[in-house]
Amino acid sequence: MRLSLVSLATDQAELETSLQKLNDLCHRPYMISFWNCMNETLEEIDKGKGWIGRPCCQLPQSEKCMKACLQAQSSLDLDDFCRKSDEIAFYTCIERQDGTDYFIL
Repeated sequence: MRLSLVSLATDQAELETSLQKLNDLCHRPYMISFWNCMNETLEEIDKGKGWIGRPCCQLPQSEKCMKACLQAQSSLDLDDFCRKSDEIAFYTCIERQDGTDYFIL
């Protein structure tokens, strides 16, 4: 079973379906360390759940930018990980989400 953290973070239905499938497949007592890891991961991506740019997290081209987006609580959290010149579609999406102009010349 393949899981996408981006899908889990941006699609509530996908999260619920995936967790149910995982529970069906991985409910044995020896899976405790797996579930601890899974719960920690879900807690980490849940931190930025209320950020208005979260729906855009599927757009970054670079993996480090995508991960930063999943953990971001504001657009300021992206500056060290996402190059605006490389992630035009991503920043355009964020701009649409919150009405801020990120392309200041």
